[in-house]
Amino acid sequence: MEARSALRTVLWVDCARGCSFRLPPPDQFWKVAGPANMILLITGILATIGAAFLLGRDWVMRTVVAVVLGGCVAVYGWLGEPETVDQPLADRLAMLRKLDPRMMDNNQRLAMLQEIARQQPDDPQAHYFIGDIMLQSGRPEEAVQAFQSSLRRDPQYTPAMRGLADSLVRLDGGRVTPQTAQIYGEVLRADPENVQAAFMIGMGAWLDGEHDLARRVWAEAGARMPEGSAAREELAMLTAQLQAAMANVGKATPDDEDTPEPE
Repeated sequence: MEARSALRTVLWVDCARGCSFRLPPPDQFWKVAGPANMILLITGILATIGAAFLLGRDWVMRTVVAVVLGGCVAVYGWLGEPETVDQPLADRLAMLRKLDPRMMDNNQRLAMLQEIARQQPDDPQAHYFIGDIMLQSGRPEEAVQAFQSSLRRDPQYTPAMRGLADSLVRLDGGRVTPQTAQIYGEVLRADPENVQAAFMIGMGAWLDGEHDLARRVWAEAGARMPEGSAAREELAMLTAQLQAAMANVGKATPDDEDTPEPE
């Protein structure tokens, strides 16, 4: 079981990029596999090559045999024995948790989260974190799908609402559509101190030319926040910065307008 578990980790199935095999980071490779398990892995590879030469009559047939046998070894190592259905997943997750989180890349985190989501199908959190990774990786379409999966499990899960709205803003090129503003509104109703939701609702109105509406939205949101709270101060700072920045957009300096062209 230990050898099969190491094989599953060494031959990492990258489900986030189309089920391809890849190796863990070099500095984690030997820690994950171990010398004994590496000997078993190398022996399996050599046995596969030997079988390919024995069974194949030409290079094409040998390649086919090698691919088929190698795939069988990898799939068996990934699934484990039928009578130990739960153990392979537990072993692999335990091995992943032993890795330094700072050394794990997004694909490794995604693989672990996808397994947790399969193990706990009613929990919205794994799908939320998958969406968060997708959004940070510049994949907003997939982020939307993950956040929607989270909300199907818990329609009131505020972090997934906010993530969905952020993803839609990214997809719309920074524009806050009425649909997205409505989602931010749900976030703000569930969490009145959510600065981002309050700011984005007002920003959507501001960018559409509804400056008075934007100011009213920000003022009402700020009034619902506790007086002197960090959230209230942050919202006031963000709105002031946005209005100052917008006031300077397209404003030409006097020198640029009045200075004549040199002869």
